[in-house]
Amino acid sequence: MDQLRQSDTKRLLDFVRDCCAIRDFEPFESFPGKLVKALSKLIPSLHTTYNELCLETNEAFNIGSKPESSSPQVSILLQRFMHEHSSLLYYVHTGDGSATRISDFQSRRQFHDTGLYAGFYRQYDVEDDLCIGVSAEPCRSITIAWHGDRQFTDRERCMADLVRPFLAQAWQNARLLSGMQSQLQLLQQSLDGAALGVISCDAEGRVRMITALARRYLANYFDCANNLDRQLPQQLLAWAQGTSVFTTVDVTGAGTSSLQGTAATAIDAAGDVAGIYIDASKIEHAFVRSASGAVTPFDASGTGSRQMATVPIGFDSAGDLVGLYNDANSRMHGFLRLATTGVITILDVAGEDTGNMEGTYPTCINGSGMIAGSYSTTIGSNSFAHGFVRGADGTIQTFDAATLPTSFSSTNPGTQVIGINASGEVSGIYIDGVGAMHGFLRDTGGKITLFEAPNAATGSEQGTIATGIDAAGDVIGFYLDANYAIHGFVRNASSGAFTTIDAPGAGTATYQGTYPDAFDAPGDVSGIYTDANNGVQGFVLPANGTIVTYDALGVCMPATRQQVGPTAAEISGSSEAMDSTKIMRAAI
Repeated sequence: MDQLRQSDTKRLLDFVRDCCAIRDFEPFESFPGKLVKALSKLIPSLHTTYNELCLETNEAFNIGSKPESSSPQVSILLQRFMHEHSSLLYYVHTGDGSATRISDFQSRRQFHDTGLYAGFYRQYDVEDDLCIGVSAEPCRSITIAWHGDRQFTDRERCMADLVRPFLAQAWQNARLLSGMQSQLQLLQQSLDGAALGVISCDAEGRVRMITALARRYLANYFDCANNLDRQLPQQLLAWAQGTSVFTTVDVTGAGTSSLQGTAATAIDAAGDVAGIYIDASKIEHAFVRSASGAVTPFDASGTGSRQMATVPIGFDSAGDLVGLYNDANSRMHGFLRLATTGVITILDVAGEDTGNMEGTYPTCINGSGMIAGSYSTTIGSNSFAHGFVRGADGTIQTFDAATLPTSFSSTNPGTQVIGINASGEVSGIYIDGVGAMHGFLRDTGGKITLFEAPNAATGSEQGTIATGIDAAGDVIGFYLDANYAIHGFVRNASSGAFTTIDAPGAGTATYQGTYPDAFDAPGDVSGIYTDANNGVQGFVLPANGTIVTYDALGVCMPATRQQVGPTAAEISGSSEAMDSTKIMRAAI
């Protein structure tokens, strides 16, 4: 075998560096494309392709370094001829993902005599494939292929083998970091819903997170309308640095390695903070930090573990803390921690399901200590969501916003509670049997009013979504029309009248439009909108005023996943078809 050259070693090191650069909380859907780009630099070829297969759901998709690599025509040809692909046959039958070439199994003449070459590869000038397989997790596999107009060398096969160990880790890192970003986005939405002006930034004033109310204050009082999400105004930064107003919270016992440390998830008017911390063993715990600076760690389940996590959600006016945790069996529970004694009361709704990730999910608490949320049950073989309100005295009232469907195609239909106001009125959504969403308002006497925004469609993943409720009972949210375009609304509590909110420049295509997500006591509404190019901007609608928009950081839209190969029903009863399908789904 040829020895690796100095240039080969440099390319290997560059690839490892590029893998590590797939970070910064980018959407997981961007990972395959970046990986293919890095792999294309590693080994010269006509083009490089990536294929991922979930063995449980048969979901698969591929992406190539060139557009034609992922075209429908290529997928059809792959399905027709993959039973002749010797490298992929070897991987499917042995499970050995080591680098192999077609030329390892067939001479050039034998390869040219196959239908794979005559009917497919010849028109793309492909003379050899170099393939590797990676198991990302027990039920998910990844295959990579370099397609060349020449035979790949032993040296290139060695390079492909050397990078295999990095691919599974890179996949896991990308998914983990993307998940953390999603959790941070949910945290920001929660802070926005609580009408708190919060900015998280580093020592140089670079903004890491900013809530809608903080944006409004900066826009009103500082000349920084085009830089709100990037940098603190110089005057504010100088004041903050000079008076040390930012206090760093590091819980004793928190780890200091990657994906370890301390994160706040809730804060009250008195300055008490709650959150989570991850220790050196990667075990997650909760903590409460009083306004005076005293930090108290705790685990709602009694003992933390990698399977059990405690997540604080919010405080009431007395400093009592509500949250949720999952136990060793991955069952979900709510909890209430008293500020005066630290005593924890577990919140489980009677009759809840006890399966994996099933149970009780508190989502909000008001100043008087009333808690609202959702819980799940299984009726027959179907899972349903229900709402609940727990009074300050501990009594729990359960409800369904509408009659549960007897047949359905949606996932977990039923009642999802989103918000509660000071008087105990609750708002949320009801998901019906076809997956359409309907807004609801439950008053303090238990009366439920379902409402539909004007022009809201009633198909799957369409309808009306309530995102917040104020002290007067006004509800904000958005709805999806027949074209899946998004429009914001405010529903007046006294009249039931709707005011539609469409930000100037909002797009009208699928999932484009205006998303209100928070409003304050005076009636100011804030949120985001997506334009016709899927760019994301912010907006503020002052009460009785005109919408003000501002530029925010853009977002990357997820790559489209496509189903590859026939379904299980199409191939049942034919072992030959099954083998071809396996090869097809492993194909690049």
